[in-house]
Amino acid sequence: MKTSAVLTTFALALPAFAAPVTERAAPAGAFGGLAIHSGSEIQYASVNAAESKFWLLKDTETYCPDVEGVTCSNTTSTQFVGGDNTLSLDTVVPGGQQVFVAADGSLGFTTPHSAYTGPGAISTGFSIAQEGQHIQFQGQDFFACPIDDHYEVYAAAIAKNATACTGFAFRVADSTAPAAWEYS
Repeated sequence: MKTSAVLTTFALALPAFAAPVTERAAPAGAFGGLAIHSGSEIQYASVNAAESKFWLLKDTETYCPDVEGVTCSNTTSTQFVGGDNTLSLDTVVPGGQQVFVAADGSLGFTTPHSAYTGPGAISTGFSIAQEGQHIQFQGQDFFACPIDDHYEVYAAAIAKNATACTGFAFRVADSTAPAAWEYS
C-alpha cells in the first residue's frame, strides 16, 4: 500500500513538471520568416513582402526615396519585429509598417505613413509559439494559397475556402539583414 501511495503522489505531481512551454516573449530584434511544411514545394521558402501582401516563392519588394540625406540598405529579404500581440515590418520609414490580417484572411501590411488596414482587418492576435520558433495568429498557423508561380499567405484562423492551399508553420528565422526603408 505504501508503494501505491508514493506512486499516486508522484503521478499527481508529474504534470506540473512536464507541462510544455508553448509561448515566449517576442524576439528582441528583427527576424525573418520561413515556411515549414515538410515534403512540399514551400518547405523553407522565405515569407516575403510584396504588393502590400505576403508571399512564398516571390521576391521581396522594397522602396527607397531618392532624397538627399536618406540612406537606404539594399536588403532583399523581409524582416519582422514584434510578435507579442502585434507584428510589424522592420523599416526605417517614419510611422513604420504594421502587419495585419485582412477580412478575407490574407496577410497584408500597411502603406508607409498610414495605419489604414481596410474594413474588417485585424492587427492584433500575433504571438510567438512553439518555444519561440513560430509566429501564429490567434493561436493557429498559416496557409499558402497558389497564385500563378507564387503562394499568397493567409491566416488559418480567418481564411475561408482554403481547400487548394497548403498549411505551414511560420518559423522565426535569425537575421542580421538591415532594415528596409519601406516595403512596397
